Amino acid sequence: AEEGPGGAKPLIEAGLMEYQVEPLNFREVIDHAVSVYAGVCMQKGILIHTNGLVQDLPMLGDKRRLTQVMSNLMSNASKFTPAQGKVSIMAGFDSNGEEIHITVSDTGPGIPETHLEEIFKKFTQLQKGDLHTTGGAGIGLSICKEIVEFHNGRIWAENSEEGGARFHLILPTQGPERSNLFSPQTNNPE
Repeated sequence: AEEGPGGAKPLIEAGLMEYQVEPLNFREVIDHAVSVYAGVCMQKGILIHTNGLVQDLPMLGDKRRLTQVMSNLMSNASKFTPAQGKVSIMAGFDSNGEEIHITVSDTGPGIPETHLEEIFKKFTQLQKGDLHTTGGAGIGLSICKEIVEFHNGRIWAENSEEGGARFHLILPTQGPERSNLFSPQTNNPE
Protein backbone atom coordinates (compact mmCIF):
# COMPACT_ATOMS: atom_id res chain seq x y z
CA ALA A 1 0.00 0.00 0.00
CA GLU A 2 1.15 3.49 -0.74
CA GLU A 3 1.97 5.83 2.08
CA GLY A 4 -0.51 8.56 2.95
CA PRO A 5 0.15 12.20 3.80
CA GLY A 6 3.21 12.77 5.93
CA GLY A 7 4.44 9.21 5.28
CA ALA A 8 1.65 7.64 7.35
CA LYS A 9 0.52 4.18 6.34
CA PRO A 10 -3.15 4.10 5.26
CA LEU A 11 -5.72 2.62 7.61
CA ILE A 12 -7.89 0.02 5.97
CA GLU A 13 -11.53 -0.36 6.90
CA ALA A 14 -13.05 -3.81 6.79
CA GLY A 15 -16.39 -4.08 8.49
CA LEU A 16 -16.13 -1.88 11.57
CA MET A 17 -12.40 -2.48 12.14
CA GLU A 18 -9.56 -0.54 10.66
CA TYR A 19 -6.33 -2.27 9.67
CA GLN A 20 -2.83 -0.98 9.14
CA VAL A 21 -0.84 -3.54 7.17
CA GLU A 22 2.95 -3.42 7.34
CA PRO A 23 5.93 -5.77 7.70
CA LEU A 24 6.19 -7.30 11.18
CA ASN A 25 7.82 -10.12 13.10
CA PHE A 26 5.04 -12.33 14.51
CA ARG A 27 7.46 -13.51 17.22
CA GLU A 28 7.17 -10.01 18.74
CA VAL A 29 3.38 -10.41 18.78
CA ILE A 30 3.72 -13.71 20.63
CA ASP A 31 6.31 -12.33 23.07
CA HIS A 32 4.06 -9.36 23.88
CA ALA A 33 1.02 -11.54 24.59
CA VAL A 34 3.12 -13.85 26.79
CA SER A 35 4.54 -10.92 28.75
CA VAL A 36 1.05 -9.46 29.35
CA TYR A 37 -0.28 -12.75 30.79
CA ALA A 38 2.90 -13.95 32.54
CA GLY A 39 1.86 -12.35 35.85
CA VAL A 40 -1.61 -13.92 35.85
CA CYS A 41 -0.11 -17.30 35.02
CA MET A 42 2.56 -16.96 37.69
CA GLN A 43 -0.09 -16.18 40.33
CA LYS A 44 -1.93 -19.39 39.43
CA GLY A 45 1.28 -21.42 39.18
CA ILE A 46 0.72 -21.96 35.45
CA LEU A 47 3.85 -22.68 33.43
CA ILE A 48 4.14 -21.02 30.02
CA HIS A 49 6.13 -23.14 27.57
CA THR A 50 7.45 -21.38 24.48
CA ASN A 51 9.90 -24.07 23.36
CA GLY A 52 9.89 -24.61 19.62
CA LEU A 53 9.27 -20.98 18.70
CA VAL A 54 11.10 -19.74 15.63
CA GLN A 55 12.93 -16.50 16.47
CA ASP A 56 12.05 -14.61 13.27
CA LEU A 57 8.55 -14.93 11.85
CA PRO A 58 8.37 -12.13 9.27
CA MET A 59 5.05 -11.42 7.60
CA LEU A 60 2.76 -8.64 6.40
CA GLY A 61 -0.14 -7.78 8.65
CA ASP A 62 -1.66 -5.48 11.20
CA LYS A 63 0.49 -5.90 14.32
CA ARG A 64 -2.07 -4.29 16.63
CA ARG A 65 -4.92 -6.54 15.43
CA LEU A 66 -2.80 -9.70 15.46
CA THR A 67 -1.71 -8.80 19.01
CA GLN A 68 -5.43 -8.72 19.91
CA VAL A 69 -5.74 -12.29 18.59
CA MET A 70 -2.75 -13.63 20.53
CA SER A 71 -3.78 -11.75 23.67
CA ASN A 72 -7.28 -13.23 23.49
CA LEU A 73 -5.89 -16.74 23.07
CA MET A 74 -3.51 -16.21 26.02
CA SER A 75 -6.33 -14.73 28.11
CA ASN A 76 -8.55 -17.74 27.49
CA ALA A 77 -5.72 -20.20 28.13
CA SER A 78 -4.81 -18.54 31.44
CA LYS A 79 -8.50 -18.33 32.45
CA PHE A 80 -9.36 -21.98 31.73
CA THR A 81 -6.11 -23.59 32.87
CA PRO A 82 -6.25 -24.72 36.50
CA ALA A 83 -3.57 -23.86 39.05
CA GLN A 84 -0.30 -25.70 38.44
CA GLY A 85 -1.33 -26.25 34.80
CA LYS A 86 0.53 -25.46 31.60
CA VAL A 87 0.07 -23.23 28.55
CA SER A 88 2.19 -24.10 25.51
CA ILE A 89 2.81 -21.89 22.49
CA MET A 90 4.48 -23.15 19.34
CA ALA A 91 5.06 -21.31 16.09
CA GLY A 92 6.94 -21.92 12.88
CA PHE A 93 6.71 -21.92 9.12
CA ASP A 94 5.05 -24.52 6.93
CA SER A 95 7.33 -26.56 4.66
CA ASN A 96 7.42 -23.94 1.88
CA GLY A 97 7.69 -20.91 4.18
CA GLU A 98 4.47 -19.32 2.93
CA GLU A 99 2.44 -19.69 6.13
CA ILE A 100 3.07 -19.37 9.84
CA HIS A 101 1.38 -22.01 12.02
CA ILE A 102 0.82 -21.03 15.65
CA THR A 103 -0.71 -23.23 18.34
CA VAL A 104 -1.78 -22.23 21.84
CA SER A 105 -2.53 -25.25 24.03
CA ASP A 106 -3.64 -25.46 27.63
CA THR A 107 -4.27 -28.13 30.25
CA GLY A 108 -7.76 -26.90 31.08
CA PRO A 109 -10.99 -28.87 30.77
CA GLY A 110 -11.06 -28.71 26.97
CA ILE A 111 -14.05 -27.85 24.81
CA PRO A 112 -16.97 -30.21 24.24
CA GLU A 113 -16.71 -31.54 20.67
CA THR A 114 -20.17 -30.20 19.85
CA HIS A 115 -19.05 -26.64 20.68
CA LEU A 116 -15.73 -26.42 18.82
CA GLU A 117 -17.20 -24.28 16.01
CA GLU A 118 -19.81 -22.37 18.01
CA ILE A 119 -17.19 -20.71 20.24
CA PHE A 120 -16.24 -18.51 17.26
CA LYS A 121 -19.77 -17.06 16.97
CA LYS A 122 -20.59 -13.65 18.45
CA PHE A 123 -22.03 -13.47 21.96
CA THR A 124 -21.19 -17.09 22.72
CA GLN A 125 -19.16 -18.08 25.74
CA LEU A 126 -18.20 -21.45 27.10
CA GLN A 127 -18.90 -21.69 30.84
CA LYS A 128 -18.48 -24.94 32.76
CA GLY A 129 -18.69 -26.95 29.55
CA ASP A 130 -21.92 -25.34 28.31
CA LEU A 131 -22.41 -22.61 25.73
CA HIS A 132 -24.13 -19.47 26.97
CA THR A 133 -25.48 -16.64 24.88
CA THR A 134 -24.82 -13.32 26.52
CA GLY A 135 -25.75 -9.75 25.72
CA GLY A 136 -22.42 -8.02 26.13
CA ALA A 137 -19.56 -10.50 26.28
CA GLY A 138 -18.33 -13.48 24.34
CA ILE A 139 -17.09 -11.60 21.30
CA GLY A 140 -13.38 -12.27 21.76
CA LEU A 141 -13.07 -15.36 19.58
CA SER A 142 -15.48 -14.02 16.95
CA ILE A 143 -13.29 -10.90 16.62
CA CYS A 144 -10.20 -13.13 16.46
CA LYS A 145 -11.79 -15.04 13.60
CA GLU A 146 -12.64 -11.81 11.77
CA ILE A 147 -9.06 -10.50 12.14
CA VAL A 148 -7.53 -13.80 11.05
CA GLU A 149 -9.85 -14.06 8.04
CA PHE A 150 -8.97 -10.48 7.02
CA HIS A 151 -5.35 -11.71 6.86
CA ASN A 152 -6.51 -14.68 4.69
CA GLY A 153 -5.73 -17.01 7.57
CA ARG A 154 -7.58 -19.71 9.44
CA ILE A 155 -8.31 -20.28 13.13
CA TRP A 156 -9.85 -23.32 14.76
CA ALA A 157 -9.95 -25.20 18.04
CA GLU A 158 -9.57 -28.83 18.95
CA ASN A 159 -8.99 -30.87 22.07
CA SER A 160 -5.44 -32.10 22.55
CA GLU A 161 -4.61 -35.72 23.21
CA GLU A 162 -3.13 -34.75 26.60
CA GLY A 163 -6.37 -32.97 27.60
CA GLY A 164 -7.18 -29.31 27.34
CA ALA A 165 -7.87 -27.10 24.35
CA ARG A 166 -5.55 -26.38 21.44
CA PHE A 167 -6.10 -23.37 19.20
CA HIS A 168 -4.52 -23.32 15.74
CA LEU A 169 -3.79 -20.16 13.83
CA ILE A 170 -2.50 -20.20 10.23
CA LEU A 171 -1.36 -16.88 8.73
CA PRO A 172 0.04 -16.35 5.22
CA THR A 173 3.38 -14.53 5.34
CA GLN A 174 2.28 -12.33 2.39
CA GLY A 175 -0.59 -10.89 4.43
CA PRO A 176 -4.04 -9.93 3.17
CA GLU A 177 -4.87 -10.10 -0.52
CA ARG A 178 -4.97 -6.71 -2.22
CA SER A 179 -8.74 -7.03 -2.61
CA ASN A 180 -9.03 -7.00 1.21
CA LEU A 181 -6.94 -3.87 1.54
CA PHE A 182 -9.33 -1.33 0.13
CA SER A 183 -12.94 -0.51 0.86
CA PRO A 184 -15.24 -0.29 -2.19
CA GLN A 185 -15.13 3.51 -1.99
CA THR A 186 -11.35 3.47 -2.36
CA ASN A 187 -11.49 1.38 -5.53
CA ASN A 188 -14.14 3.42 -7.37
CA PRO A 189 -12.56 5.49 -10.15
CA GLU A 190 -13.70 9.08 -10.24
